[in-house]
Amino acid sequence: MRETKKYFLILAVAAIFSVFESAPQFPQGKIAGVAVNAAQQGFLDFPLVPDTKLVLLPVSRNAEKPPEISAKAVLIRDVASRATILERNSAEKLPIASLTKLMTALVVVETSSLDEEVEIVSSDLNTAAYRLNFNPGETLTVRDLLTGMLVSSANDAALALARHTKGSIEEFVKAMNEKTRDLRMFATSFQNPIGLDHARQYSTAADLSLLVEEFMNHTELLDIVKMKAATVSTISGRQKSRLYTTNKLLLDRADVIGLKTGFTAEAGGSLIILVHREKEHAPIEYYSIMLGSSDREGETDLLMKWIDDNFIWK
Repeated sequence: MRETKKYFLILAVAAIFSVFESAPQFPQGKIAGVAVNAAQQGFLDFPLVPDTKLVLLPVSRNAEKPPEISAKAVLIRDVASRATILERNSAEKLPIASLTKLMTALVVVETSSLDEEVEIVSSDLNTAAYRLNFNPGETLTVRDLLTGMLVSSANDAALALARHTKGSIEEFVKAMNEKTRDLRMFATSFQNPIGLDHARQYSTAADLSLLVEEFMNHTELLDIVKMKAATVSTISGRQKSRLYTTNKLLLDRADVIGLKTGFTAEAGGSLIILVHREKEHAPIEYYSIMLGSSDREGETDLLMKWIDDNFIWK
């Protein structure tokens, strides 16, 4: 009996080794160590699963400090790895002005079809500029209203979309705040879909990073925020509006492909940008969130140049 057990044990071990010997052998790949400073520039070797995408990480190559800026909060993060490149006061609750419209857009696309038609009513126009100013009674598609809201930051487009999507502004705001909980944006509160200053309308750069990453899952929205200019018109064709982006860096830099601007007297200048650069092995993408700046484009550009001079992706 003992010899029989020994025989079966030998067979079992042999079978296990035969499985390993017949398994496919994948080439060794490299992925950068999770690092953003010079002390962590090493690579880790591991077998790559077929079709695994190479992930490049930002690595600091010198100790140059970032430039001094007026912004109250900044968060710059690599998209693929979520490695933080720069962070300042990212947990501070601040007004975010028209960055609010990113959440408005999310709630709309998760509820409505882009081809749905929205009739403009007089209450949609009861807001500060910028407005599309289409006449009450005219209709536009959800897509065109999203374009007006995200490209040129049209406030009447935001109100029309909110009213159409949930029946009233109040119900839409409830949906916005429910979405903050879904995204775990626990330091964020909304009171309107536009971004008007309000004591209970605020967010943080850290929370906005969660919003940006969810926004980027919607290619239909990314296609809109890439636009430097667009024309929207009513279904009847009686009225048209030529739109121009409020994002100056989208016009000035080829590697900027979105996202959204904001400004109010209380919030100051706010800006989120998405940067994309093609590389041989994998694209480089990062986003920058800036809140409370006296020069949102100029200071963001300074930080981008600092990144260009001080970081490599490997």
